[in-house]
Amino acid sequence: MENKKLYVWFNTLGRSIKGIPQDHFTWLKDVCDFNAENKLGEWLSYNWRDGKPEGKYKMPNELYLFIKSVKKPVFDFYSTNDFLIISSSLLKYFIDNNLEDQIEISNLRIFNTDGIEHTNKKYYIVRVFQFNDDLFDLNEETKKRVSGAKDKFFYPDLTLKSAIVNQNVFFLNNLFGYHDTIILNEKAKNYVLQNFYMPEIYDAKVFNIAYNNQTDKTKLPEIVKL
Repeated sequence: MENKKLYVWFNTLGRSIKGIPQDHFTWLKDVCDFNAENKLGEWLSYNWRDGKPEGKYKMPNELYLFIKSVKKPVFDFYSTNDFLIISSSLLKYFIDNNLEDQIEISNLRIFNTDGIEHTNKKYYIVRVFQFNDDLFDLNEETKKRVSGAKDKFFYPDLTLKSAIVNQNVFFLNNLFGYHDTIILNEKAKNYVLQNFYMPEIYDAKVFNIAYNNQTDKTKLPEIVKL
């Protein structure tokens, strides 16, 4: 099957790639003021099992990410609190892969903690509400246990059940650890490496090692390169 091999785009704390935020230095807010409390509207209580968010469960039209850095962000993908922060070019790639009906999109403005806005790139915040778990075979006989969790596993031999013609990018939710990632086939992996800023991509076969050791660079497997 074409594009049978799978890859996982996942940002670790251990590699700390320059220009990509780290969770402990970022704050997502629904008010444009670093010192103000979030309104914490009902949009945050949305459950993806309820389908496409509607009414009070829709994200605000605009959200704000504060970064503890004076340097301009250059990343294309960053995940935080079950949201994907992506550049306009990655959003276009999502849409080109027919993912528009699986995601909710809002404008995102990025500031440093002094309130200075970074406008060098256009960003969006994405919430996935339709996942692709049903498209995959887990091949459970080769599963690997999540470090520190007896009943949660990774699936190094995860494969697509059949060829998917019009989609090269996928979202998983029911598998622990994968919901903060983007799953890529061979074609998507090559495109991402050629078009986006320093993507941290792992062969699906070693993602368990990357996740279990994500804070220790010395134990991380090699990232995929062209």
